[in-house]
Amino acid sequence: MGIIDFVVLAIFLVALIVGTVKGFSRQFSVGVCVLLGCIGATAATWLLSDIVMNIPFVNSLHTTFAGWFKAEQLNTVVDTSLSVQEGTAAVSALLGETTFKWGVPQKLDKN
Repeated sequence: MGIIDFVVLAIFLVALIVGTVKGFSRQFSVGVCVLLGCIGATAATWLLSDIVMNIPFVNSLHTTFAGWFKAEQLNTVVDTSLSVQEGTAAVSALLGETTFKWGVPQKLDKN
């Protein structure tokens, strides 16, 4: 049995114990309400997601956050055949730094 089976079995046993203590009809109605709530939340998300994403503030946040992961530094392929010195120099050049001297990166002059 997998982990999911144990989780479902544990939930069933807890529901069974709580159901016998509180009464079957009350426990059943709570389970139905939870199920309907999950279905309703999924339906509301599906129906309202386009409307919410078209709100200018939310759209600007989405664009900003998505833009963070399009930066060149995050989408660069690393050549694993380089030596440590060549790799360090390539990373330094990518980040706009000169080669490392005494363990401290030196910034390139942008002028």
